[in-house]
Amino acid sequence: MSMPSNNEKLATCLDQMRDKNIIVIGDIMLDRFVFGSVHRMSPEAPVHVLATEDEKLMLGGAGNVLANLASLGAKAKIISVIGDDEAGRKIQDISQSLQIDASGLVMDSERPSICKTRFIAQSKHLLRVDDEDIKDIASDIQTACIEHLQAHIAQADVLILSDYGKGVLTDHMIKTAIAAAKQHNVPVLVDPKRKDYRIYAGADLMTPNRSELSAATNGMAVQSDAEIEAACQLLLNNVAVDAIVATRSEAGISVIERNRTPIHIVHNASLDAVDVSGAGDTVMAVLALAVAVGANLADAAALANVAGGVAVSKVGTSQVTIAELKTALIEGIPAMKASGSGDDSVAGTRNIQQSNILRHPREAYVCDDAAAVAQIKEWQAQGLKVGFTNGCFDILHFGHVSYLNKARDRCD
Repeated sequence: MSMPSNNEKLATCLDQMRDKNIIVIGDIMLDRFVFGSVHRMSPEAPVHVLATEDEKLMLGGAGNVLANLASLGAKAKIISVIGDDEAGRKIQDISQSLQIDASGLVMDSERPSICKTRFIAQSKHLLRVDDEDIKDIASDIQTACIEHLQAHIAQADVLILSDYGKGVLTDHMIKTAIAAAKQHNVPVLVDPKRKDYRIYAGADLMTPNRSELSAATNGMAVQSDAEIEAACQLLLNNVAVDAIVATRSEAGISVIERNRTPIHIVHNASLDAVDVSGAGDTVMAVLALAVAVGANLADAAALANVAGGVAVSKVGTSQVTIAELKTALIEGIPAMKASGSGDDSVAGTRNIQQSNILRHPREAYVCDDAAAVAQIKEWQAQGLKVGFTNGCFDILHFGHVSYLNKARDRCD
């Protein structure tokens, strides 16, 4: 199947993303998933008894942005803070296994590494336990983080501020980081958590979700296109940033640039959203890489929207690959529609139907050996049992159907 010309341009953009240097500053976390089964209630209290069977560890918070960058072939560097504890060591180990530059992880023995533990039985969350200290990091720790930034910012293609409100991105850190990036003409993308966005002045763009956008505009409605435009315009009037890319979950993404026509990129209504965990981090990673290769913001947001759709079709915090995004582009890209007035070259309405990107979280495209291994590891990281069978399918007969059914019965 041939891709439309715009899809070919976006696919080319994907190929150019490899080896781009991206620095991420923000709150890195350890996501711990404890899987098990529940067969009885506790005699001590009216709670379930979880018989643990497996445990998976992965990067969370700003770490999920990093994992997505690494999955897309970028050279990712993290500047953050960890504790002198087992969770901190796990964060370092996982970062290094993903070929993320973890030399900017500053150890603070006075605070714990952020760790979120989720207990899951039969694919249902029973409980989440957070171990964290969200006060601002100490001044000497800030100084160490800033020194790491100043040593590497000149080689960066993009700087991401991944603000989860856990104490790493203090006012001083934010202002210093943006100033350092601007000195070297490095674009700054911000995933904001503050209610007052003026602290991010000087950044190139911000990526609030709907609830964050509403909170930053004193509770403005943010459901319709017009409401999103009004809220974003209020922020642009009050904050010295060039653009806002608002993520709207099942409604897609809106791009509001200063003095340009707003663009709304929408999902197909049939898109299966299985788990929205970490989808915003996936969007941020793809946006940053698209900006790094010089894509205009409309194309960057279109790619990010496709990536977000792939991410939410998977179970748990997960990453996307270039192969997956290319497959999604072959099947279709989001519809784009321009609205409002302005001197932007994008005018009128463009409607391009997006097909369902991944129809089921456990359905895969035909792929090469490396992509198959990566897919298997991803499913296993989600606690799924993966099986293998083979056969010569020149014809399909009863024996084939029988052993395929048996294989399916033994795995997820």
